[in-house]
Amino acid sequence: MGQVSGFWLTWYYFSGFYGTVIALVEIGGGLLLAWPRTSLIGALVLLPVVGNIILTDILFGVGALPASVAVLICLAVVIRPHARRLAGSMTGIPSIISSSTPVRCAFGRRGRRRAR
Repeated sequence: MGQVSGFWLTWYYFSGFYGTVIALVEIGGGLLLAWPRTSLIGALVLLPVVGNIILTDILFGVGALPASVAVLICLAVVIRPHARRLAGSMTGIPSIISSSTPVRCAFGRRGRRRAR
């Protein structure tokens, strides 16, 4: 076992059920990325998979690290516009942006109090 390279050891691990599950999640996440309405969900589904691939590249020396990091950057670009809303939902602090009720201001356009 000590004579097997990290590359072949990785392919051995990913050749079974684990590799099939990862492939199906990647296909599903890729399909979700295809439409703007579901692109955030697709990016969030693919984020842990790409993280797993990056860790595998680093730990076993597979050699696909630049491509994996490029995919991670692309996912970050998709997630970035929703970052404040996602952070608020994870911390439990409601965000003004994600509020379903409109924010009403008591002042008019020029800062004067509006008559009611």
